[in-house]
Amino acid sequence: MTTAVAEWGTLVFTGLIALTGVFALLYARKELLQSREDTRIRHLIDFNRQFSEEPMALYRAQAARAYLAGKKDPREIYFLMTFFETIGLLVERGYLGQKEVWELFASTVFPLYAAVEPLIQDERRTDPNMYSNFERLRNRLRQTEKEEGGPTAERSEEEILSFWQDEEAVVPGTPPTGSRRVRKRSKAVAAPGAGEKVSPPEISKEAPPRGGTRPA
Repeated sequence: MTTAVAEWGTLVFTGLIALTGVFALLYARKELLQSREDTRIRHLIDFNRQFSEEPMALYRAQAARAYLAGKKDPREIYFLMTFFETIGLLVERGYLGQKEVWELFASTVFPLYAAVEPLIQDERRTDPNMYSNFERLRNRLRQTEKEEGGPTAERSEEEILSFWQDEEAVVPGTPPTGSRRVRKRSKAVAAPGAGEKVSPPEISKEAPPRGGTRPA
């Protein structure tokens, strides 16, 4: 009788330890996912800041001015293409959330890609992987636009012209063109979470790389 009670007690104690371990693992997983989400949000906010401030604000206005003057491949436009090539890569790798990127940047990505697509095709004559992450980003955001009931991602010549006219007036602090359009905003993008700031790479002030990043 005493042996049976002891064995039962051991089983109960072992079960409690196992159950505690399961709860600890579940809690650790929850904390890990939350930490990853916080990091993604801070990355997105940092990219939004970079796009709205110098030097990107200057590049945006200069690229627009040159494009409207008839120059379709100004130096500054490659900074914009490389910026979204980088964002596209980070979305592919899971470091940025697709839905949040759509909310902040889709209204810039769609007309910009439509405007520079001939440049991308020209670059791909020597390397078919040029700006592939930018293209995938456009395709991903187009799918999100459809899922959210937004207008078509395709842009007419008139809409592209309107985009560049808006960009020409950009000054430091100007958000991505069209981001003020009413959307179902994500609460996560409203403000950064507490904790250590994690920043993505700063946009270089030197000449932009031609062709963007290659897929790994």
